[in-house]
Amino acid sequence: NAAVDRLQAFRDLSGKAWRDEGCRIPRLATVLSRYPDVPIILELKGDDPELARRAVALVRAAGALRRVCFAGFDDGVVRTARAQGADVV
Repeated sequence: NAAVDRLQAFRDLSGKAWRDEGCRIPRLATVLSRYPDVPIILELKGDDPELARRAVALVRAAGALRRVCFAGFDDGVVRTARAQGADVV
């Protein structure tokens, strides 16, 4: 996967590669449960409205809608997220 390859090429400020250093990108459900009091802006990438529906469902299931704001560059995706209910920002 090209996206994963790009992520593995990240380096810290000293130039050291992060690859194989135990750094992992956590799943959204993990972030929501680990930081229950932290407000989050969730950037919805891409142009697939299904992503918005699934993200809202996950955030709603975690009971975190009060602290998550959905954002993105694709108006259709953001509109889809906000159409999932009046409680979606």
